[in-house]
Amino acid sequence: MMKYAIRLLLFIALITSACQKDVLPLPEPPFSEPSKLEVVWQRAASQDMTRRWIHVHDVRNKKVLYSSSFALMPATLQVRNSITGSYLWTYHDWISLPSELYLTSNVFAYDNDLIIVEDNGNVYAINYNTGETFWYYTDTGWPLGSNRIADHFYTIHKTGEWHDITSSSLVRIPAQPFFSGWDTLYTQYAVPDSFPLISFPVLWVNPPGDSVLVFGESQGYNGSPSSAGRSKNMLTAWNLRTSNVLWQYVGLKGVYTAPPLVDGDRIYLMGASVYCHDLNTGNILWEKKIDGGFGDTPLAFQDILIVQTGSDGIWGFNKYTGEIIWHNKDAVGGAGRLALFEGIIYLASGHGRLCAFDAQTGRTIWNERSPNRFNPKTSEASFSLTGVAIDTQYRLLYTSDEFYIMCIKLPEK
Repeated sequence: MMKYAIRLLLFIALITSACQKDVLPLPEPPFSEPSKLEVVWQRAASQDMTRRWIHVHDVRNKKVLYSSSFALMPATLQVRNSITGSYLWTYHDWISLPSELYLTSNVFAYDNDLIIVEDNGNVYAINYNTGETFWYYTDTGWPLGSNRIADHFYTIHKTGEWHDITSSSLVRIPAQPFFSGWDTLYTQYAVPDSFPLISFPVLWVNPPGDSVLVFGESQGYNGSPSSAGRSKNMLTAWNLRTSNVLWQYVGLKGVYTAPPLVDGDRIYLMGASVYCHDLNTGNILWEKKIDGGFGDTPLAFQDILIVQTGSDGIWGFNKYTGEIIWHNKDAVGGAGRLALFEGIIYLASGHGRLCAFDAQTGRTIWNERSPNRFNPKTSEASFSLTGVAIDTQYRLLYTSDEFYIMCIKLPEK
């Protein structure tokens, strides 16, 4: 009887369920949506999973270098093994509280495993392998533009305070593990009611074979109202061999905020517009006005000049004429430094996406958000101005979504 009773109960249950009209529960949404990003590894930027401002600077010799900061906390430089993601060292031996702004730009890695950093006017030489301080130099003055050129570090020394600067000098030092003193190359002095500024040198080798530094100069005026409008900006070419001015273009429009691009016998600057100058004479060859403000140093690919703007996407111009070849609005909101590898442009844009574009056509290849945003603890994960570095040997890209340092596999060509 017991066996028949159980069968009867099962039959009644089946009939009842077939007659019910209740809506079945919907399946839970997937943890993530399909992504074109193949994440090889990711490591938390902080032990407590606090959101941090991460900027990736460099990858070489199986090490990836990045800066990490958080509001009200000192910023640091950090290095991890680029293949495994394992932690190697952190640098925080700053003379004064570091600036998040300068640690996104004034960090330079050299081929002899040396890192040189300028922050708040202080310069540090750091061992890339161990994080050890080789030497430091204090108080170069307010940083007006640093750059790495070959095996030297270039920066600006000034005398006097802002708006009362009495001189501005372009100086350099060899990238080596001992301090050998600054070599002063060029100095501009104030004239009455003025303050001189120099910024961002880049290197051009002229037809005779001389090394020529090209840099911006400004003469700002801080005197009586009668001096208003007298400020002027110049582009100067300085011959390193002969120690003299090769040419000077007076009337440069605006002050560029990133190192220019030297390509052959032309230089490209971003100020109020995109400018192309002839490096033999300094004369302007073309100018193209576009909206949106400008990001970092442009790139050159074949006959195309690639420029990323703050709010109007990324542009490809004919680098000889300034003619627009393509325009893509996917990369809006500003960007960190652009990276170019095998004809593809990579960047972490200000709208929080990791982007990849075909340099020839401007076509979008990637326009991806971080997969970590589906985790409630990291829902604000964003590829926003974090910078990218590419290991061309292993075909790996390094970036951050502000919670994790990430290693992403690049597609095979």
